[in-house]
Amino acid sequence: FKEFKEDDGLLLIYINVIYSPSEFYVTFQNDEKWSGHFKTLQLKLDGYYRVSQNRSFLSMSNPTPDSLCVFFRKSYERGVVEGLHEDYIYVRSVDTGLRHHVPRSNVYRMAEQFRKVSCYARRCTLSEIQPFDGTDWDSDCLRIFGQIRHTNITTLG
Repeated sequence: FKEFKEDDGLLLIYINVIYSPSEFYVTFQNDEKWSGHFKTLQLKLDGYYRVSQNRSFLSMSNPTPDSLCVFFRKSYERGVVEGLHEDYIYVRSVDTGLRHHVPRSNVYRMAEQFRKVSCYARRCTLSEIQPFDGTDWDSDCLRIFGQIRHTNITTLG
């Protein structure tokens, strides 16, 4: 867990995935309440989408980038479509930040009741930080920045 100051106290976060200093995803881990809400959401998703008539009704015939969806890999997850391919859809989990290539047959429209729940993963970027050459982060920079996941940060500022 990483600790950041917030106006009303300490805010604990977990860095889920790092793509670069320009894009990484965190979840807030303030207490056991968060964990309970997330597990409950996963159980509800799983129960709802395992019913075949719900999956048929919510099949995604014409997905478009930025469409909210539910996808199945090992379990059902909420996501957003990031790209399309003839055989699969490139999705990002809105609750973890992880990206996946998912067969088209395993991607569904998100039912309204699951749209009302806030996303658990928050996209972050380091402000005013960019690659030296102005284009892409090199592998050494990505490796060094990736080590932040294993560093205990107690104060910033």
